[in-house]
Amino acid sequence: MAITQLKRINGFIKVIFRHDNERWVISTRVKIPEKYWKDDQISASIPNYEVLNEVVMSVYNRVLQASINIRNRNRVPTVTAVRAEYQKMLIDSRKKSKHSESAISEFEFSFERFLESKRVHLKWTSVRLITQVRMIMNQFMESENYDFSPDTFDKVIYDRLVRFMLHSYRTRYNDRKGMKDSTIHARVRWLRAYLRWSYPEQDWDFVKYKAPRQEDIVVIEEDELKYIINYRAAGEYELVKDLFVFMCLTGMRFSDTQRFEPGWISDGLIDFRMLKTGGRAIPPVYKTTKIILDKYSGRLPEIPNAIFNKRIKELFLEMKLNRPVKITSSKGREVKQVVRPLYSVVSAHVARKSFITIALSKGIPIQDVMHMSGHSDYKSLRPYIQLVKSAVLRSARLWEI
Repeated sequence: MAITQLKRINGFIKVIFRHDNERWVISTRVKIPEKYWKDDQISASIPNYEVLNEVVMSVYNRVLQASINIRNRNRVPTVTAVRAEYQKMLIDSRKKSKHSESAISEFEFSFERFLESKRVHLKWTSVRLITQVRMIMNQFMESENYDFSPDTFDKVIYDRLVRFMLHSYRTRYNDRKGMKDSTIHARVRWLRAYLRWSYPEQDWDFVKYKAPRQEDIVVIEEDELKYIINYRAAGEYELVKDLFVFMCLTGMRFSDTQRFEPGWISDGLIDFRMLKTGGRAIPPVYKTTKIILDKYSGRLPEIPNAIFNKRIKELFLEMKLNRPVKITSSKGREVKQVVRPLYSVVSAHVARKSFITIALSKGIPIQDVMHMSGHSDYKSLRPYIQLVKSAVLRSARLWEI
C-alpha cells in the first residue's frame, strides 16, 4: 500500500512516501516552529501562511501525482518508480517553463527566480516583505501603464514609483492609500536587492529611500516600570505583564523571548544570538528578571505576538497608564503630529526601547548598552541619546539659579 504524508522533522516540513517497507523522504525546505504544526499540517495562524503552505503543497502534490501516474500505467508505485517519475516531472516542468518564458513578463519571470533563491535561506518575515515588493511593482505598472525592463527602469521611473508608494498604493487588507516612510524604506531595500541580483551588470545605486525625519520614540518611564512590576494582574494579563517587564529589563525582542532557553544564562548574563539580525546580545540578569524566570521554571510565557500586543494595551488601560504621548509620523513631505494616551500605542517593541532609554538615563556607558541590546553601531542609538538629553534638560530647568 502506498502512502503520501507530511511530517515535521527537525523543524523542516518533509514529504514522506511509503510503499511496503520502503520509504522516500523529500524536504520542502520550509522550516516552521512546532507551535504552528498541528494535525500534520501548517496552522493557518502562522504569519505568511499562504506562501508557506503553497510551497509545501506544491512538493506534496507533485509526489502524489507521480504515484498516480505510475498507477495509471498499471504499474506498482514502488519508491524507486515514484522517485524516478517525480524527477521526470521536474525536468518536464523546467523545460515547459523555458518554452513559455517569452509569454511571462520580464518582471514576473526574474522576480520569481529571485524569490526562489531567497526563500530557502530567509525567515518568513523577509519572504513576506519580498512578496509585497512584487505586489507594489505590479500595482505600479498597472497604474502607470508601464512594462518593466532593466533598460527602462531609471531614476525617473523610480521617482514615480516612490510617489506611487507614498500616495496611491493600496494594501491587501484595507482601502488606506499610501505608505509611511519607514515602510517604504524597508521595501526599497528589497527592491534594490532584487535588481542587483537579477541584473548585476547595471548600476542601481539610485534605488534608495531615506525617511526625511525620525519618528518619535515611545517609551515607558522608570517610575511607570516600577508600578507595572508591582501591579497584580489576573489570568492571562499576568503572563503578558511578566513578559513585558522581562523585555523592559533585558531589551530582548519579542521574537527572542519566544525561543528563550535557560542555557543562555551564564555568569549573571543572558548571552544569546538574536533571531532578527544574528548579532550577539548580553543583557544582565537583574533580581526582578530572575524572579520572573523562577516563576515560570526557567522559561517564559508563550503568547502569539498579535495577542500580546492586544492584551498589553488592555492591561495598560486597566492600570490607567494614560499619559499623553506625542506621535509624529511623516509620509513624504507631509508631517502629522497627534497626541494619544500611552495605553493606545504601547506594544512589545516599546519594552525594548524603554530598556535602552532607561539604561542610558541611568548613566550606563553607551558601549555597554550596545552590548546588552545587541546594537552593532551608534547610528541606531542616536534617537535614544537625543531622548535622554531632552529628559536631562527638562530636569535641569527645575533648578533656577
